[in-house]
Amino acid sequence: MIDNIIFAGGIHGAGKGTICKELSQSFKFNHLSASEVLKCGMSSFVGTISTKFVIEEHL
Repeated sequence: MIDNIIFAGGIHGAGKGTICKELSQSFKFNHLSASEVLKCGMSSFVGTISTKFVIEEHL
């Protein structure tokens, strides 16, 4: 069961990943980065489609 979900949003390069990594270490929760998930799935059909957006920095 998931108790809490925290979303961090902002422009490219704002430091979301850095802050989330620090918070996850301090408060002992899992950090899931949408861009990392997309990069891992680049070989899949959906990943192939999303590759264009990642390369063009739309995500």
